[in-house]
Amino acid sequence: MQRTLLFTALALGLSSANPHVARGSLSEWAPPGPDDFRGPCPMMNTLANHGFLQHDGRNITREVVISAMGNALNFDEALANVMFEQAIGVNPEPNATYFTLDNLNRHNVLEHDASLSRTDAFFGNNHVFNQTIFDETKLYWTGPTLDANMLANGKIARQISSKAFNPTYRFTSVTEQFSLGEVAAPVIAFGDVYDITVDRALVEYFFENERLPTELGWSTKTTVVKLEDILRVSGAISNATSLITTDDPTNTTTRRLRPDDNGFVESSASALASPDIICHLGATNGLLVAPVTAGSDVALTWSDWAESHHGPAVDYMASCGGDCTAVDKNTLKWFKVAEMGQLELGTGSGSPGKWADDILFENNLTWIVTIPKELKPGGYVLRHELIALHPGGAENSTQMYP
Repeated sequence: MQRTLLFTALALGLSSANPHVARGSLSEWAPPGPDDFRGPCPMMNTLANHGFLQHDGRNITREVVISAMGNALNFDEALANVMFEQAIGVNPEPNATYFTLDNLNRHNVLEHDASLSRTDAFFGNNHVFNQTIFDETKLYWTGPTLDANMLANGKIARQISSKAFNPTYRFTSVTEQFSLGEVAAPVIAFGDVYDITVDRALVEYFFENERLPTELGWSTKTTVVKLEDILRVSGAISNATSLITTDDPTNTTTRRLRPDDNGFVESSASALASPDIICHLGATNGLLVAPVTAGSDVALTWSDWAESHHGPAVDYMASCGGDCTAVDKNTLKWFKVAEMGQLELGTGSGSPGKWADDILFENNLTWIVTIPKELKPGGYVLRHELIALHPGGAENSTQMYP
């Protein structure tokens, strides 16, 4: 709660101190005029219609995006910064510090084929809401509460339709990551990011009116929305897009995914040979890539760790050989870059002594990894793992937390 109030106060302070930051209102709304810019992103258009972004859709700076996302949706500053960095790339001006909503219409940069609510660029206007296209998406929303499966089904259906009828259809692995984020957006803004559900009526109202659904009872979330929320929801929808079924009743897209779900992989031979040991239980590719300089430090923060768990920490890296958002995790070749085990022996009577995870606690659940300075440039995956030895010496009792 303290962090939420602090961030909101900061965002309001920016808004009042700078006349170029739009103030915005959940209750006030106006459609765009003939000279106002709008783009293919329903949420950006909506924020402009409410005045959180400039109503004319021009000169949208980093400060404006941070303020708008914070005040309207309670997105934290780090997440708003990521969104700005993605959007600024659409401005063709060198060293640009702003973008316009019209810039977002550039085809195959952020805007792409198989939109949930826009027609493909090949057929004409790719940024104005298209009711026929949206009705096609809604055919696969088969209940009053949308879940990961329904959202995934609508996404797949639009891709199949686009691929079948658009002779210039293009949908790369990078496009897939943007698409997943877009499909996740209504859950992030209006739904439950742990159950991965959202009221269908809120989503339809938002898309069809480009307006926040306050008239239907929605209000801004009191909990700050973070990057990990988007990754969690996008990951669940990505899993749900698979058309391959399983007989394993625990392998389901309706599983509740919480930020403290740091479930372990057991140390049995079968578990250690499964894909779960690579990057965590049911892990999918990350949606974003962080630039890191060889020789610098990377801080990794755990959401939770039990004080009763004691054991080593080990860090590995693997080259993606290209695009890390699309690489098959089963093909990665790992090399160890750091390890830490027991630092001090226990005093007896079951005392565990001091282990790597005690250092984690001393640093407020943050672990520092130094990237090897001799590492060649390229895309890499960093794998961090804690190993819990507390269950004792029973067979298969060691708990692996990659």
